[in-house]
Amino acid sequence: MPTADELLGPDVLARLIDVLEGVRPGHPFAALQWCRAALAADAPTPLALRERSDLLKDALLADIPGSAAQLDTVVRAAMADARFTGWMIWPITEAVSARALESRASAGREREHAAPEHERSAASGSDFDAALELLAELTPRLTAEFAIRPLLQADLTRALSIIQTWVTSPDPHVRRLASEGTRSFLPWAKRVPALLADPHATVPIISALYRDESEYVRRSVANHLNDLSRQSPDLAASVAAKWMLTPDENTAQVVRHGLRSLVKKGHGHTLALFGFDPQHGVTVVGPVLGGGGMSGAGMTDGGGMADGGGMADGGGMSDGGGMADGGGMLDGGGKSGAGMADETASRASVVIGGELAFSITLENTTAQPATLVVDYIVHHRKANGTQTAKVFKLATPTLAPGESVSYARRHSFRRITTRVYHPGEHALEVQVNGVASGRVPFQLLAD
Repeated sequence: MPTADELLGPDVLARLIDVLEGVRPGHPFAALQWCRAALAADAPTPLALRERSDLLKDALLADIPGSAAQLDTVVRAAMADARFTGWMIWPITEAVSARALESRASAGREREHAAPEHERSAASGSDFDAALELLAELTPRLTAEFAIRPLLQADLTRALSIIQTWVTSPDPHVRRLASEGTRSFLPWAKRVPALLADPHATVPIISALYRDESEYVRRSVANHLNDLSRQSPDLAASVAAKWMLTPDENTAQVVRHGLRSLVKKGHGHTLALFGFDPQHGVTVVGPVLGGGGMSGAGMTDGGGMADGGGMADGGGMSDGGGMADGGGMLDGGGKSGAGMADETASRASVVIGGELAFSITLENTTAQPATLVVDYIVHHRKANGTQTAKVFKLATPTLAPGESVSYARRHSFRRITTRVYHPGEHALEVQVNGVASGRVPFQLLAD
C-alpha cells in the first residue's frame, strides 16, 4: 500500500503547483511552495495523510485569497488539465468547502444589520450551493466524501436538498457520493452531529439508489444501511423490508450486507426478514474445542465482512483441528440439552499468536427445512478482567429435515493493530439465528 508521502508528497505537490501556475501564470503560490519540505519523506516531523491534506488546504486558501467565487473560477480552470486528478484533489475539495463556509459566515456578519434576513440568507446560500455543485464535479477525479461533511453540519436541510438531486446523475461517482458522503459513520471521516441526530434524514437518498446499476454505488448503499442500523436498528430493518417489496436481482445482496451487523446481534425484525427463525428447532452440538479431521458442507476459510471505506472484522478462520475435546449441546431455540462443557474443555488453552481449533455440528430434527445463519462468538478478556463479545461469520446453510452438517474452524489470535489481547480466561460460543449457546471457556496464554 502506498505511503502517505507517496500519495501526497513533494512530487504530487509539484504537479499541483504546475497545474495552478498554468491557470494563474506568474503567481508565486508561496504557501504551497513552503509545504515541499514538510511533505518530504525525510521531514523532521512526518505527517499523516489527513495532516498533509489539511496542510495543503490551508496553503491553497492562503495562495488563492478572496471570495468563494474566485476559488471556484481557479479550480474550474484547472479542471481543463488532465493532470488535475488523484490525491491532489483531496486538499482542493477541502479548500472549496472551507471557503464556502467562510463566505457564509462573512456574509451573515456583514449583512446582519444592512439587509432583510431573507436577502442575507440568499447571499450566503449561493456560495454554499455552488460549493456542493463543484464538489460533485470534482468527485470523479477523487471522492469528495470528506469535504461535503462540514457543509452537511452547517446546514443539513439545504445540503441534503442538493445532494438528493445527485441520485439521478449519469455519473456513478456522483451517485455514490450522495450515499457515501452522507453516511453517519463514514470511516476516517469526522462525525456530523446533525446526521447522528436525525437517522431518517438520508433514507430518501439510499432508497433511491438501492437498485442502482453500479455495484460501486450499491456497495455504498449497503454500508450506509449498516451505519443506519447502528443508529436505529428498527428503522434500518424497516427500510430494508420496503426495499424487498420492490427488489431487483441485486437487492437481496444489498440488504444482506447492509443488515449484517443486525444479523450478528440477533435483531428480531432482521432475522424475520431473512427467514431466520430463532425457534429453529435444530440441535446444536458445540462448540467443541479440537475437532481435528471434522468435515462437512460449507467448510471454507474466512473472516469478517468488509465496510466501504476499506475496513473488516477480524477472523482468520481456516479448516482443521487438533486441540482438546470439550463443549456442550443445546437444542435450537434456547432449550437446554445434554453434555455441557467438560473438564478437558475448561483446561483448553492457546498462546497469543496461535490458533484455537473448534467444531460445531447442527442437526435438523424437525419435519421442516431450517434456514440458518450460523456465527460464532469469541468473548475476549479485557484489561480489567471483564469480557467483551465479538461475533464472526460462519455459514448460512439450509438443512432439510433429518439433515446434519458439521463445521471445523481455527480462530487466529495473531497480533493485529485493531485489538490488544489480554492473557486469561476467554470463551467461545456458537450463535444460530441470533440465539447463542454452548459457551465453553479457554485460556489465552502470553506468548
